[in-house]
Amino acid sequence: MTKKRTSRPTAGKGGSGPIAKRLVDQGACIAFLESMHHLVRVRSEVDPRHELAGIARRFEGTECVLFERVKFNPVDLKNYDITTT
Repeated sequence: MTKKRTSRPTAGKGGSGPIAKRLVDQGACIAFLESMHHLVRVRSEVDPRHELAGIARRFEGTECVLFERVKFNPVDLKNYDITTT
């Protein structure tokens, strides 16, 4: 008796499988994760300094988290070097 081989939606060795060829942009990746029920969407506004890490930690290793509304604070830009040479 032989076991029936089931196909898995994997990227394959070196990322050259059939799934990897379809995941060419962010929209395709999001659609794929949604179809596999591996995406958690956070639609409410979250503070990147205080809330984002806690929410991401809750799903760490189990689901991909998409934050749709990250609160922007212009004061946070003071920590970034935006000069060009």
